[in-house]
Amino acid sequence: MDHIDFVNTSLRLRYEAFSKFATNINQAHSLEEIAEAIAANLKFVMDAFIFRLAITINQETYTFELFRGVCTVHPQTSLNKFEKVCLTTGLPRTLSQQNIQQEPGLQKSLFNHPKITHLMVLPISTADQQQLVLSIANKNDNLYTEIDFRFARLIEELLSTKVSQLLLLQKIASKNLALQQANQRLSQLNQEVQTLNAELEIKVEERTYRLKEAHEELNTLLYRTSHDFRRPLTSILGIAQLLTMNPSATEIETLAGHLKTTVNGLDNMLLKLQTLMLAETIEEACLIDFQKLIETIENKFKPELTKNNIHFSYQVHHTTTYTSHIAIHAAILENLVENAIRYCRTSNPFIKLEVQENSSSFIIRVADNGEGIPEHLQPVVYDMYVRASDRAQGNGLGLFVVKKMVEALGGSVSFTSEVQKGTTFSVILPQQNDFVSAPQVLTTSKKLVN
Repeated sequence: MDHIDFVNTSLRLRYEAFSKFATNINQAHSLEEIAEAIAANLKFVMDAFIFRLAITINQETYTFELFRGVCTVHPQTSLNKFEKVCLTTGLPRTLSQQNIQQEPGLQKSLFNHPKITHLMVLPISTADQQQLVLSIANKNDNLYTEIDFRFARLIEELLSTKVSQLLLLQKIASKNLALQQANQRLSQLNQEVQTLNAELEIKVEERTYRLKEAHEELNTLLYRTSHDFRRPLTSILGIAQLLTMNPSATEIETLAGHLKTTVNGLDNMLLKLQTLMLAETIEEACLIDFQKLIETIENKFKPELTKNNIHFSYQVHHTTTYTSHIAIHAAILENLVENAIRYCRTSNPFIKLEVQENSSSFIIRVADNGEGIPEHLQPVVYDMYVRASDRAQGNGLGLFVVKKMVEALGGSVSFTSEVQKGTTFSVILPQQNDFVSAPQVLTTSKKLVN
């Protein structure tokens, strides 16, 4: 084989090696895979003892360094002083070993190696803010030829294109991820808005229903109250008319008794109507002493208890002090006790009142052995002006007031009842944040026989 054939064969092999190199580079999906392709293929294309490519794209610099068969990639690095000088001139350079030793910018670089004999440098600055410096060094006496420069230029363009492509793909992937996260956040916010709208619609419906219910209750209250007021007023007018007819002393005494009964009934109705305003009244909370409260209610109803020979007893048992609105609690207990008196039996009647607690609530029970509530009235027993029997002397507002007051405290009221056996009302009131644990158990019980 003569010299020309050798050169042609060598050149063909280099092009084949470059073609394989280009294929591996194009198949790379990361900077690390580019470095692996350089380490595996560059030695078949170039006589490279040491190789370095520095590429700056959008003010970010990446370097690939090949030494002793290992190629490493360094992201987020910077150009060295020698490379910056070469980019300033923009001209290719070849340096001998002596030139390398005299170049200040290479003294602390990878190319300050005693075995290096020649160094080839190719700087490129492009219009799209890219700067590249390809540096290749060998350790033999052969100078780099024009063909070597051509292959170096091809390698530089190949690596520049691939690195730019990967960085662009990374940027697109980052943007896509940010967009996906933004879309997920937007979807989440939309879901939250839909949830809030649904909750708002429910609240509006609830408040509309309550407003409608309150309006209907007000209409009923005004209508029935006007009629209930007219009856005692008519009685009072009738008594007044009789008093103008010169009645006897006995008749005057009888009329005075009727007048007192009528006025007391009217006053009782006014008190119940006034009680309904307690839930809207701003009242400072205070410590509730159930024993004193029950004793006060007992004294208030003592004439009725004595008249009907009702056996009244109570128990107060709890370990937690309770702070709330005293007037509302008084209204609840008064109306429950009054209701039990109204429907007491004639034989051995009793009323039992009990206050106890669990982990989260206070429970008030008022039990009697009276007439009981007929089954057909039980669904409407808390409505206004409902009476369980015709013999009842009440105005039908007691249990309506109880339910409103209990709900104002955030509690609930229920009952069990059996005709001719009695009724038990249970009021459950929540323990709130202003409760303080007491150091000892408060237990009180009392029985009263009238």
